[in-house]
Amino acid sequence: MIEAYIDESSTHWDAPFLCVACYFGPHSRWRAFERQWQPILKEHEIKSFHAKNGKHDKVRPFLAKIIEDCKFKGVMASVSRSVYNQFASAQLRSGLGDPYAACVSQCVMKTCRLVKIYHPDKKVSFFIEAGQPKTERIEASFKSMIGRAFGAEFAPIAGVALVKKEDFTPLQTADFLSHVYGTQDMTCFNYLTRRRLIWLASIGPEILEDTSSGVKIMLAEQRWRRHLEKKQTKTSAPKE
Repeated sequence: MIEAYIDESSTHWDAPFLCVACYFGPHSRWRAFERQWQPILKEHEIKSFHAKNGKHDKVRPFLAKIIEDCKFKGVMASVSRSVYNQFASAQLRSGLGDPYAACVSQCVMKTCRLVKIYHPDKKVSFFIEAGQPKTERIEASFKSMIGRAFGAEFAPIAGVALVKKEDFTPLQTADFLSHVYGTQDMTCFNYLTRRRLIWLASIGPEILEDTSSGVKIMLAEQRWRRHLEKKQTKTSAPKE
């Protein structure tokens, strides 16, 4: 099983653009990551790493090194709010709603493509940081795809869950990547990309169109499942 962890940066309303990052890898590597990372957090008396917390800067080099050693692959999606407002389709807006959702969708779809390339026989489970507006809607949209793929070139989705950084340590890697990119901390970002294991996806008009296609598939799947559930309810209803 491949596990993918998604977190964001610059989601406040007045930020000109926002960033969503994803790191993915086999389950065994994530367990190795936790065995290395947890003692460092404990040594520095940090319960849960948050990249925006300046008091946690001292452990950034350790986190970057562990991410590199574990050879996690990353996906970085960002979008200008003005570009989103101009080019996002009505279906994308109604299906997911905002630039954050568009970035999450792009991360999910790109990750599924990469998993198909690097782990062709594997499915991927997504863990998305909880707390953002409409995350439950995003979760429900991707849950409709569990057991299915967006197409032949995508790995199937095995599961989707909303989680907190305090409870899921691997989520802190995506928090780190999204923050260093969003704040243009090029020292850390260049370190994280030096093995060329990060794929950037600045979301423009063409990407928004591609993301809209993925949302269209999810919405169709949701409608079909609701139809089946309604049909099953009628079938199982007791006759008078």
